[in-house]
Amino acid sequence: MPTKAASHPTPRAWANLTISFGLVSVDVAISPLTEDSGVKGKIVCSIHREPAKQRYHCEVGDHDCTDERESAFDYEGQLVSLSTDALESERDGLLHLTSCVDVGEIDPLYFEKSYLVWAKGKSEAAYDLLASALRETGKVALGTCVLTKKTRVLAVRWSDAAGALLAHVCTYDENLRWASVKLVATAIAERPTPDKNMAAMAVEVLDRLDDSFEPETYHDDYQARLREALDAALTGKPAKKSKVAAPAAKSDDLMAALQASVVAAKKKQPGAAAKSSTRKKVTA
Repeated sequence: MPTKAASHPTPRAWANLTISFGLVSVDVAISPLTEDSGVKGKIVCSIHREPAKQRYHCEVGDHDCTDERESAFDYEGQLVSLSTDALESERDGLLHLTSCVDVGEIDPLYFEKSYLVWAKGKSEAAYDLLASALRETGKVALGTCVLTKKTRVLAVRWSDAAGALLAHVCTYDENLRWASVKLVATAIAERPTPDKNMAAMAVEVLDRLDDSFEPETYHDDYQARLREALDAALTGKPAKKSKVAAPAAKSDDLMAALQASVVAAKKKQPGAAAKSSTRKKVTA
């Protein structure tokens, strides 16, 4: 008799989806991968210390219109009142994968928000199958589904860091500010190519930086200072003054700045030269 699989606790689901590829269906649950863990502020009455409600004021009629307001769209130079209830997509919970590309083919500029994805119900085997395929091939599978009443593009991939599947909501191409991007890219293209020696030195400076990413070593300094100030306020103690970091020294002489950077990097990291040469041998 087959042994019954042990049940495991799961995170709280934000939404349930059915991912399909070919004729295979996978019931999954998703939840936002990130959260704002910082202390949140509120607007309160300075006299009664209670939350203050927002009110709306009509500038033309000079009266409070909080209870008489409605939504309108600024369209073709006019404010058009329109109910969008009938225009919203029906949430069917289906994510049909239609494309599968290499991870490098999707520039991160398209990613808006990330979700953790896990198997729901009896879909563990199908989930593990999809996860294995994406992990082994290094591919990202894409499809569309309705989230928060809007049709969104989702990119599903395996994450070694998470040890699970992730789904990234992608923005639409027309939402990107390509006009601004073109201005910056054009200006870069019209400038002369950097000097080869200076470019090589810049690569050396970067190559001597720490080559590991340890996310747990990065912290929000503002939140730490905020919590200290709040603790001080609760106890009636004066808050500590935060130290302002000195601005980095700037030089208009790029070559001098690069040369000084290389010298400083060599002193700080004497073993970097060996590391760099070893890396080049492996890559070659």
